[in-house]
Amino acid sequence: MKVFFVSDTHFDHKNIIAYTNRPFPDVETMNQKLIDRWNETVAEGDLVYFLGDFCMRPKQNARRFRSLLNGSIILIKGHIHDSALSGENYTGRYFNVSVENIGYRPVELRRLLELAGI
Repeated sequence: MKVFFVSDTHFDHKNIIAYTNRPFPDVETMNQKLIDRWNETVAEGDLVYFLGDFCMRPKQNARRFRSLLNGSIILIKGHIHDSALSGENYTGRYFNVSVENIGYRPVELRRLLELAGI
């Protein structure tokens, strides 16, 4: 079993494309690309910690998108969205796993540990 982290997929959120300059022409294409990349990366037996902003309401949307994604998912509410972590106060202990920063697919824990030098 591999462990992954991701946040901010914003399934069905049309305006997120413009807000974060995502490379998708429309929300349907974005949804499908995110699902495809997720499933290319995550296997059924894997675990994904999802750190916020999964999809737009209603709850039925969350259930629908969840049913299309591989792996077990643990949802966590708190996150930093697409803010870059840098500057004099950055200690290197935090990673921004918003999809815009990680290739629009979950990133494996092993890779995060490598980046942290652990």
